[in-house]
Amino acid sequence: MPIITTLHTVLAEPSAGQRRGLNKIIDLSAKVVVVSEKGRTLLEEVYRVSADKIEVVPHGIPDIPFLEPAVSKADLGFNARSVILTFGLLSPNKGIEVMIDAMPLILESSPDAVYVILGATHPNLVRGQGETYRESLVTGE
Repeated sequence: MPIITTLHTVLAEPSAGQRRGLNKIIDLSAKVVVVSEKGRTLLEEVYRVSADKIEVVPHGIPDIPFLEPAVSKADLGFNARSVILTFGLLSPNKGIEVMIDAMPLILESSPDAVYVILGATHPNLVRGQGETYRESLVTGE
């Protein structure tokens, strides 16, 4: 049965151990999937993987026509406000608490600023502790 490996992150400057480990995984894999063209380039140039072994499946939002930010901001009730956005799976390693703590200082120089946190709590956190993390962001506890 062929092994297909998906790599979310490809290191540009791996340690010797990281390089050996990834090269072993690549050697065992029939195909390696990356989520960006940059990942493909790094696999080819840093890890010397042949192009025919690499597939790119883009990670992110679908390519849709550009909308003027003012239109979207108006739809969301953020007219004439500076929007700071965090999106994706929410977890303690994203720096969300740092941003929340920084907002009073930001508001001193940009009183129109709003910080939007958009996303679901990381499934591993939900599995282990429910929505405790998300709730702590709201309550500050």
